[in-house]
Amino acid sequence: MKTIRVDLSQKLGPIKPMNGVGGGPLSGHFTFDNSQYFKEAGIPFGRTHDIEYPFGSGEYVDIHCVFPNFDADVDDPASYNFIFTDEYLKAMVACGTKPFYRLGSTIEHQPIKRYIHPPKDFKKWGEICSHIVAHYNEGWANGFEMGIEYWEIWNEPDLIDRCWTGTEEEFIELYLTAAPIIKNAHPNIKVGGCAFTHVQAPLAEKWLAAVKENGAPMDFFSWHGYISQPQQAKESSEYADMLLKKYGFEDAESI
Repeated sequence: MKTIRVDLSQKLGPIKPMNGVGGGPLSGHFTFDNSQYFKEAGIPFGRTHDIEYPFGSGEYVDIHCVFPNFDADVDDPASYNFIFTDEYLKAMVACGTKPFYRLGSTIEHQPIKRYIHPPKDFKKWGEICSHIVAHYNEGWANGFEMGIEYWEIWNEPDLIDRCWTGTEEEFIELYLTAAPIIKNAHPNIKVGGCAFTHVQAPLAEKWLAAVKENGAPMDFFSWHGYISQPQQAKESSEYADMLLKKYGFEDAESI
């Protein structure tokens, strides 16, 4: 058994809330509402990835859900289907949980992949994302002023054939194209990515190097850790800090 001692005479600063979750209080196609428990727990953030997966995930958050016809007019509000995502995010905000919006697609384990392919037009994909930001933060298309701060481009692009079917180079190009479009249109938000499966993933460093070389916006570096020991979390966090310093992103958040 380990002993933890706290020296109350030493003030080191506030403790960061560490009880953020994946998703919001609603589940089962709005059948279950856990808003009371979210409020009681003081959940600070809910990340919008794999929402309602695997059943019902075709209606929420993902780019192909919000913009179902990629050939449609990107500037026409009628091209967007915000209905279920609106209700889902409204419930989060109502209980004090801030959405951490993942721009991309839900994981696909099935042998036939439908939505994790590289978009056929990276620029248009970025413009779609920018309009989604405008809907939730600026009231565009009968939208809201939710003040969503974090906008994460994709999830686990290094998990080939489950989260991304393209090449590493194609994913980097997608980020380098889309991130400036989103950030330039909405300079007050934070844009980043890319929720790599682990911080040591080779693509993570390749992506950071490309972002640095091309001067693309990157406010936060997000990564996962499928780990079982506290020491592994410490080592991963230190490795992330090393990478950010190596490429001159000391001021970026490691999430």
